Amino acid sequence: YWAPEGTEAAMRWARNAGATYLECDLQRTKDGYLVLFHDLRLTRTSDIDSKYPERKNVAISDLTLEELFKLDMGSWFNYTYPSNARSSFSKLDILTLEDLTMIAVGYKEILFKNEFIKKSMDASSPYMNLTPPTMEIDLVYTLKQKNRIYILELN
Repeated sequence: YWAPEGTEAAMRWARNAGATYLECDLQRTKDGYLVLFHDLRLTRTSDIDSKYPERKNVAISDLTLEELFKLDMGSWFNYTYPSNARSSFSKLDILTLEDLTMIAVGYKEILFKNEFIKKSMDASSPYMNLTPPTMEIDLVYTLKQKNRIYILELN
């Protein structure tokens, strides 16, 4: 393993190494956002047991995106694979589907977390009244405009 699974570091590594596609598992948060996550529980690849000890066995669907952004999704890798550890793996955020799309098309920075927090706090923002499914429809439209095809299987 070269980077913590399902993180920005892993997706960028794969893209930069010449991968022809980026594979991921998607799960829906309590507030409806799609995030990259494989396991049923967060305990193996996050610090949920220290951030939310009373909720450490909950599913992604039991947490909001804002709660998930408070978790460290990368430090576990440094302990599990010390020969491939990097300080940049500490405090990695969970990725949204939008983040992955930006990485796949070559953006140098992903801004979803900061924009999400800013937009959710700004009452004048046009994003205030958007629900996550509307954002997903907009994202699919954006992908269609870039002539990219993505096949998703949602369980």
